[in-house]
Parts: sequence; C-alpha cells; structure tokens
Amino acid sequence: PDGSRESVDKKSYDGVHIYNEKYASTPPAIFFTQFDGLLNYGMQDFEWDDEAEKDLRDLISWLVSNGVVVELFLTPYHPVLFQRMLSEKPIYAQIEGRFIDVANDLGLRLLGSYDPNKVGCSEREFFDGMHPRGSCMAKALVEIERQDRGAR
Repeated sequence: PDGSRESVDKKSYDGVHIYNEKYASTPPAIFFTQFDGLLNYGMQDFEWDDEAEKDLRDLISWLVSNGVVVELFLTPYHPVLFQRMLSEKPIYAQIEGRFIDVANDLGLRLLGSYDPNKVGCSEREFFDGMHPRGSCMAKALVEIERQDRGAR
C-alpha cells in the first residue's frame, strides 16, 4: 500500500468490506489462476460434523424461542469456480443441501445459494472466486424483498 485511502481495505459503518482499489480492479484472467487454491480453501480434510450441526440447530432453536428471527444466507461463488466445485469438489453442493435441510427442518427461510445462477449473478459481478460485488448481493436482496412482498 502506498498510504492512500484507496490502497487499503476498509470496513464501512454498516460492516461492509471495501476492497482496496488494486484488488478491486484485478483482471478476471488473473483471479481465474487462483481458483485451484480456492477449491481447497479450508476444505482439504473437510468432513461434515454431525455434532456441530446439532449445536447449530440447538442455537437456532434457542434464538427462535427467544424471539429472534433467524434466516440462513448462502453467498454465491463465481460461476466458473462453482462449476469446478460441482465437478471437482461436490462436497460444496452437499453442504448446501445440508443447510437446506436445516432450514426446512427448523422452518427457517434460506436465502441465496452457492450457485450464482440461482441468484442471477454473472461472472462480471465478482471481485474474485469467492467474493461477489454489490450488484450480485443486491440481486439476493431483491429476492428477499420479493419473498417478503409475497408473504404479505
């Protein structure tokens, strides 16, 4: 970083992460080269933990019993990375399925998807393989608003 405001990542008052100018303007061809590493990011030895799922379900049940509205949200991955996940690391689709089961079993609304096509996000709407731009997240919020209007 050169010390300018644009060269440093930031957090806005509402908690939104703001990428530095250099990272935000990285050409897609460069971040495609990083997808190999992202396929295994924190997932080398992943196994679903039934005890952790039970703890999650217990926490959600406790929150709901105390008047907290709980919704689950899955953030989409870049379309190219997601297609590779389906073919090379199907555990990601299985994990999404488990979250869908948790939401259905506990009567929660599950929003978003790891699949960017379900949200309507294009390749141009990602900073990299794992981080959607505001325009992609706005599409998920439109879906939330649409569901809210339909519930009234």
